[in-house]
Amino acid sequence: MNFFALYIGDYQRDTNDLSWHEDRAYFRLLMAYYANEKPLDADLDRLYTIATAKRQIERAAVRFVADRFFPVGPDGLRHNKRADNEIAKARKRIANAIVNGRKGGRRTQRDTQRVSGKEPSGLAPHPHPHKGITTSDTAPTRIGSAGPVALGAVCLCGGRGGIHSDACPAFARAEGAA
Repeated sequence: MNFFALYIGDYQRDTNDLSWHEDRAYFRLLMAYYANEKPLDADLDRLYTIATAKRQIERAAVRFVADRFFPVGPDGLRHNKRADNEIAKARKRIANAIVNGRKGGRRTQRDTQRVSGKEPSGLAPHPHPHKGITTSDTAPTRIGSAGPVALGAVCLCGGRGGIHSDACPAFARAEGAA
């Protein structure tokens, strides 16, 4: 695993009574456990290497932490129950991601709109496209002119309040009614 969730409150609760060396040894062993996604070897010399424990005090810390947090299971390997559960959950998420990837991945926002028929805001899509919107400072200010549309001109279609352009068919109806 390239990532594991570190629940700081749980970590502090479980390690608050550890010495500095014990805390370091525990975290190094835990990272190796997650990185390899499997239990640790029962061999202490291997654990010393993983934890980079060179001095006697560091090796004593590794022994203490290994016995407390990574007990030897019936298979002869050192297990950590929490890490085993987190790895199992991650494998399930990964398997689901693989299945979704084979289906083409997650739906995009546009795909979701097609299915629901609604914009992300929850409103129905605007009834027509707005083409020819301009940002020219010299645009005429009269709404409905044949030239470029005034900046900030309002589309009157259905009272929706979008930016108006000359391509707005609803505008012509609204302009004729006014």
